[in-house]
Amino acid sequence: MLVRVIGARMLPLSKTSGKAKTKRPYVVARLLGLDCDAREYRGNASPHTNIISPDWTDNSAFSFEMAMSEMALLLIKVETSSKTTAAYCCFPVNCLREGYRIAKLRNAEDGAAVNGSEILLHVTFITAPS
Repeated sequence: MLVRVIGARMLPLSKTSGKAKTKRPYVVARLLGLDCDAREYRGNASPHTNIISPDWTDNSAFSFEMAMSEMALLLIKVETSSKTTAAYCCFPVNCLREGYRIAKLRNAEDGAAVNGSEILLHVTFITAPS
């Protein structure tokens, strides 16, 4: 599976992020599931210092190989520093479809959905040659 994060909008500013407007947000993609499937990738920072609507047009593509996709969850976090998560979304891999997808983001502080806060993804499933 190849997941490319293109951009986000209306990221929530957490109380712990402080002056987050001056930070360059980046994406962390993590696959949760069986131990053999577990992976975590950290993308490059957005080329702009815009945490409200960052874009990662060609900086954040992540490739995951899975032995059992039925047991896997995809967690995508937007972080402003190594310790501060601005927002996240998480969903079962089996529920994903190929193509462009808009996912609602949740606030990292309390897990509540944030109105208007979304992330744009492109998902491609790649079958391994046999």
